Amino acid sequence: MNYSNSNYLLERARNLISGASQTWSKCYHMFPGNYPRFLKSGDGSEVVDVDGNKYIDFINALTSVSLGYLDPDVDAAVISQIRINGCNFSLPTELEIGLAELMAKHVPCAEMSRFAKGGSDVTTAAVRLARAYTGKKRILTYGYHGWHDWTVADDSARNNGVPVEYGYFVHQFGYNDIEDFERLLRMYAGEIAAVIMEPVCFVKPEGNFLADIRRLCNSHGIVLIFDEVITGFRFGMGGAQEYFGVVPDLATFGKAIGNGYSISALCGSRDIMSLLDKDACFSSTFGGECIGLAAAIATIKKMEKEGVHEHIWSIGDLIIERIGILIDEYDLGDHLKILGYSPWSLIVMNEELYDGFRERMAANGVLIYKTHNISYSHSLDDVEKLVNAYDSFFIDFPIEKENELRNNINKAAAWPRHGGMKNK
Repeated sequence: MNYSNSNYLLERARNLISGASQTWSKCYHMFPGNYPRFLKSGDGSEVVDVDGNKYIDFINALTSVSLGYLDPDVDAAVISQIRINGCNFSLPTELEIGLAELMAKHVPCAEMSRFAKGGSDVTTAAVRLARAYTGKKRILTYGYHGWHDWTVADDSARNNGVPVEYGYFVHQFGYNDIEDFERLLRMYAGEIAAVIMEPVCFVKPEGNFLADIRRLCNSHGIVLIFDEVITGFRFGMGGAQEYFGVVPDLATFGKAIGNGYSISALCGSRDIMSLLDKDACFSSTFGGECIGLAAAIATIKKMEKEGVHEHIWSIGDLIIERIGILIDEYDLGDHLKILGYSPWSLIVMNEELYDGFRERMAANGVLIYKTHNISYSHSLDDVEKLVNAYDSFFIDFPIEKENELRNNINKAAAWPRHGGMKNK
């Protein structure tokens, strides 16, 4: 494909924008080789780059596009809000109440809600709230929770400029490793304010892992926070907490609830959330900005009326099945594996192969990073295009490379969604 306009814009951007992007996951460092750098438009499941090349999009704005680009219902709600009422005011609006009511209706833990614009804001607010509620300092964590100091202090790929002291009270535990979790409980007995974790990424919970975390938090007086920025309104209306039947004290949401518009939410029990009235600080000029609120309300109402999640699961099921068949046909089972759940699955291979994989997939009209981020707009034809692109990649798969599949699967259990910028 011709990427001349993309490359021209990249040179302009690098002179004016550090990293030439606002997000690491969209940065040119993440997509080396012959690859599109800038997109111009999107419609449904398709995006068009600045050179006019078209792609079926399986990145979907880092999973934030849950219905599809240019969704008529969501965009109509946003346009109506802008033209008739406006976007931000000097006092709250009824939209805040409307979205809070929808969250309470669908999310098991959401007795009360507060809103912001990005996932990092609400995960940080959740941790602060848990510390205020318990009077304790230490945090146990699993997964990716954003870019703020407390969550990247011990991450060498992201912590430049962050005092190491920010990480002194934050401790990671292994997924499906309840013994590691209990070890930390013993080590810091009486000092732990909260557990914040993604309830699931790509490795599925084993046995009663999530229920055991809930039980142990109860018995130790620890606030349990589920980071559902990815799983919320993607696994279903009630997110992973409803899917697995384990209800946290607090939960954070973003991405899918606004179909690409900027909105995030902190939800939880009334007992804890009430502290935000006066006793704990979480305040944002744009937390009540009306465009994101209107988009979220329209997105959730469309999910209520139409079989959005049934479709997302069925398309994801088919993708996992068809790629699995291809892997078997090419006898690549020792080198490749699909992990995760149908709404959000991951293709696992040796790390050094991903750059060539992304380049080959783009050349075949598919935009992908490592995961299949499904939206309501993806069709059976899109699945065929995806499978055909995989077929093109598998034909030339370098099977002579040393098999590191098991090691790569283990890494996937803690794979950070917005991985650190590559050293170039």
